[in-house]
Formats: sequence, C-alpha cells, structure tokens
Amino acid sequence: MSSRKQTKAAARAFLKRWEENYLFVENDGKPLCLVCQKTVSAAKEYNLKRHYETLHEHKFKKYKGNERKDVMQNLKSKQEKQVNVMFNFVGSQRTSLAASYEVALVLAKGRKSFREGELIKECAIKMAEVFGEEKVAEKFKTVSLSHQSIARRTADISEHVSCKLKMLMSKCSYFSLALDESTDITGISQLMIFARLVDQNFTVYEELLKIQPLVGGTKGSDIYGALSSVVSEYGGFEKCSCVVTDGAKAMVGSRIGLVGLLKENGINCITLHCIIHQEALCGKVLKMMNVMQSVINMVNLIRGGNKAQRHRKFMSFLQELDAEFSDLPLYTSIRWLSAGKVLKHFFGLRKEILSFFEEQLSDSTETFQAQLRSTKFLSCLAFLADMTNHLNVLNAGKRAKHFTFDGTCGRFSFKVSFVHGRLAKKRSYPFYFLPCHQGRISGR
Repeated sequence: MSSRKQTKAAARAFLKRWEENYLFVENDGKPLCLVCQKTVSAAKEYNLKRHYETLHEHKFKKYKGNERKDVMQNLKSKQEKQVNVMFNFVGSQRTSLAASYEVALVLAKGRKSFREGELIKECAIKMAEVFGEEKVAEKFKTVSLSHQSIARRTADISEHVSCKLKMLMSKCSYFSLALDESTDITGISQLMIFARLVDQNFTVYEELLKIQPLVGGTKGSDIYGALSSVVSEYGGFEKCSCVVTDGAKAMVGSRIGLVGLLKENGINCITLHCIIHQEALCGKVLKMMNVMQSVINMVNLIRGGNKAQRHRKFMSFLQELDAEFSDLPLYTSIRWLSAGKVLKHFFGLRKEILSFFEEQLSDSTETFQAQLRSTKFLSCLAFLADMTNHLNVLNAGKRAKHFTFDGTCGRFSFKVSFVHGRLAKKRSYPFYFLPCHQGRISGR
C-alpha cells in the first residue's frame, strides 16, 4: 500500500475521543450516533461534529467531566442491550424457520396435505401447555405452518435437492438410469427416472431424478424426448453407463422404441430390462392361466364391483368359522406381489369358499363348486401358490438395500435346480401348499 493510501486510511480511522466528544461509537466500520441511532457515511471528525452540534448539542452540552462520561456509558449500555435483543429475535426467527422446514419435510415424506401443518401446530401448542411449558408453547406459536408456507418450504426443499443432485451428477464418475412408466390417479402417464451414481471415492448414491409427465403420449419418441430433456439438465448422457427399462414395447423397441432411439442418437450405453418383468413373461409360459383366471373370477364374485353386502356376509362367515384368514385380497395385475398373496389366501380359505358358495350362491356357482371339489384343480392351485410364493420371496429380496444380482438371484437359481431335482424324485420338500393338499406326501 502506498504512503498516500495509508495516510487516507489513518485519517478515516475512528478515534476513541469521539465517543465522549460527539457521543458516537464505531459499528460495523461506520460511526453510529448513540442518541438517534443514525450512521455517518465517512469517519471524519467534521461530519461527526456537525451532526452533534446540529441535533444534540443543546441537550448534552450541559454535561461535563465525569457526568458526561456517565451519560456516554449509559447510552452505550442501552445500545448494547438493543443489539442483544435484536440478536435474540433473529436467532428465534431462525429457529422457527428451521422448525417450519422440518415439518414441511415430514409432511412431504408422509404425502400429507399442506393444510395439516396448522393442525400439527395446534397439537404442539396444546401438548406444551399440558406439560406446563408456557415458554415452549409461545415458541411453537411463532412457527409459520400455514398451507402457503408449507408449499413454499416444500418447493425450497425440492430446489435444494435438485441442486445437490446436479452437483453429484457433475462430480460423479459414472451413473446409470432406471425408467418406469405408469399412470397416476388422474389418468396422466408419468415417467419415473431414477439414477444410481458412483463418485471417485466409490460411494454409491441412489436418487429419484424426476417424475416427468408424458402429456403427448407413451410412444418411444415421447419417452426419449422426456428422458433427454431431464438428463440434459444434469449434464447429458456422457457419463451414462447403463439404462434399465421396465420392459414395455415402447421401451425395448429396436427401431422406434427408446432403446433404438438412444442408439440412433449416438448414446451407446448398455440397455437392460427389468428382471421382474421378464419373470412375469416367463410365468406366462406356465399352462396354468386357466387356474389363475378361475381364482380371479371367484374372488371378484365375492368382493369385486358393487358387492359390498356379499363381502360383509363373507367376512362374517369366516369369523363364525374361525378361518385362517379374515378376508380375501383383490388381485391387481400391475402389482407384482399381488398374485402370490391372492393365491395364498385363496388356498387357505378354499374349504370356507366352497361352503359359502353352497350356502349363499348355490345356483350361480356350480362350475366353481365343481372346481373346488376337483383334485386336479386343487393340485394345480397348490402348485401355483407355491411357485408364486417362491417368486415373491425372490422379488422382495430384490427390494433390499444391499441387493446383489449374484447373491439373491444366484441362491434362487440354486433353489430352482434343487426343486427340479426333488420333483424328478417325486419329493415335495420345497413346497408348502402342495403337501397341505396331498397329506400323504407330507411325510416324505
């Protein structure tokens, strides 16, 4: 620094004697008047003197010596108390704001309405009052939890997560994408895009990138356009190592499907398809669709559609018989654990269902009654229930956090080979429902 600049800086430095002479203190590098709380832009004695003589000299010129020092100290103590009050107020506001964000995050995770924030606030205040914590109740009252505030907090959290994801995507070494197309309750098709990232320290992150609406349609070109627009926000496909789809035709098509369009546009990453979907395709090879369809028809006859009264009678019937299950679940084709659960409950209630048909619906269920008495149908039902139960155990294992294909699917492959060998020897050890139907096998 030159001598000229040093001279200017020294000339503008706040001097201690100005406190007593002009009742000023230094606050954040600027002179602050202790009387009127106004600041002066430049720390020059002329500016401070003019301010004091113009506004305050007529009131404080009578104080001399120790009296003036006492006045100055009194003004300084009031200033410090005011600063502490403001600091505490700001700290309290920050705490209330943080609490508001925490409640917004809980509501978002629980998929609750934004208006429930006010109910949470009221409950918190009541609980604090019951415990006798009046100060805590007053603090709860300062937390803003209106539906507008919760909406803004949720939007802020979403923006923060997006920024964090963009940072992770930019720093990661590679990432892979998993896609699933489904329809929400309003009938709008949605493309869910998940990302799995690996950084330079081999730390793995799994996050939902975005749920992109497919307003135009669900063709391969629509899916590719939606995927490209989302991935471009995170740096493009340069680091993409793999794309996993749900196995639908619009996804796996080699020409106009998503896979074909990716290759056409020079994105040469590995493309895989959901093994659960492939599992469902393999399951159709089993010549037992007639058994599953009969089970679905019987379940729908009891509780499907507008059959609330019949359903209540059926549950009361099961309660009187002290059955193994209290109700039958409905089958949903898009839920991949549904078939196993329906077959498990249906097989456990097969005798009760037959008795219910005979007593309540004897005229319209003759075909179903004949099937429930047929040894062949019940054997196929037990075998199908066992197979879907094994598949449900496998699929539930795939949802585990530390799932590995070699571990879980390798054990299942060994189990399939083991089952094949036991069946070849006419042994039923790996099955649960089949021995229940054929009691004579259970001892083998």
